[in-house]
Amino acid sequence: MGPLERGAFFNPIRLGAAVSTPVASPAAWVAVFVLILVQLLFGALSVAGKFALAAFPPLGLAALRVVVSGILLVIIERIWVRERVAPRHLALLALYSLFGVVGNQVLFISGLARTEAVPATVLVTTIPVWTLLVAVVLGVERPGWRKYAGVTLALVGVAIMVGVTAAAFRLDVALGNLMVTLNALSYAIYLVIARRLLREYDALTVAAWTFLFGSLVIVPLGLPDLVGLDWGAVPASAWLALLYIILGGTVAAYALNNWALRHVASTTVAAYIYLQPIVATALAVTLLGERPTLRTLTGALFIFAGVWFAVVARKSGRVRIA
Repeated sequence: MGPLERGAFFNPIRLGAAVSTPVASPAAWVAVFVLILVQLLFGALSVAGKFALAAFPPLGLAALRVVVSGILLVIIERIWVRERVAPRHLALLALYSLFGVVGNQVLFISGLARTEAVPATVLVTTIPVWTLLVAVVLGVERPGWRKYAGVTLALVGVAIMVGVTAAAFRLDVALGNLMVTLNALSYAIYLVIARRLLREYDALTVAAWTFLFGSLVIVPLGLPDLVGLDWGAVPASAWLALLYIILGGTVAAYALNNWALRHVASTTVAAYIYLQPIVATALAVTLLGERPTLRTLTGALFIFAGVWFAVVARKSGRVRIA
């Protein structure tokens, strides 16, 4: 859940590679409103996740989110898109779900259970940088000095936040931050390897199918936790958090984000990603009593600079699709 992404599963830059030239734009204020709303929804996701994790085990929470969100996404896709997927692509969608849903969801929620909402949200914003790095490694994007500088800065920020020694940082928190980082990497791999299908099909169609295939893996993993859960002891706050994670942080956020990516340049969308940690910090301080540490703030500075150089500020560079 990045924040679930994860943080949510859907991130404003996560689908940037899936969108071609933006179509005719609506009124400027509408686009800005939607972009801000998307960041509010994504930014609150890690905080909602912490409330849900107070009652639901990580794998059980991942299973609930993926199954229910998958069903809702399929319904929305059938209403808005109604796209037919070629049978030859179903196996690819199943493979892509291992990175885009299974690895993404399990790693994020397991990491969020060990770390705090603010660092989790900051680490999820590295997805654009990981996507770029994976694309360069696989030879589908040409590196330039801005990209190298951005990747380097972001990786320094990640190293600072994960903690290079157990003595300098609690081991469980470091493990949580590492899991969230791997969640971002997992989704980045998905974006790059699924780029061809994301250009051939609507992003909502791909998301619906990958969520369904991901359910087949995540449900068996989370079922033991759900079977053993005392459902009557789950507080109202956890139920409300789960409801938000599914409806607000996944379905609504993704639908609005998909709309934005069809009307606004992906680099513009990427610039708004900086609102996520601000929202998460405000909510985490107010509702969870979190206090960002100097390590988190320093790491965030490097990561934000890296995202800017690697994605937002780049002015040229062509992508070659293999």
